[in-house]
Amino acid sequence: TISGEKKQAWEEQEGYVYRAERTYGSFSRTVRVPTNKYDLAMADAVFKNGVLTLTIPKLEIEPQVSKRIEVKTG
Repeated sequence: TISGEKKQAWEEQEGYVYRAERTYGSFSRTVRVPTNKYDLAMADAVFKNGVLTLTIPKLEIEPQVSKRIEVKTG
């Protein structure tokens, strides 16, 4: 879950008119990741220039190899 708060304010004055606005609010995002396919212990997060980058490596899963089974007849 990623959560944060956004705040923004600005002011403007033209002659006798003065205007100021302020906005704010919180947010959260939840991303579900299958724990049997990704190595969550090796997850990495970097926040740079307003961008959050999450890196979660996949688990090394050995490919399933076809197996020949002998059928016995009786």
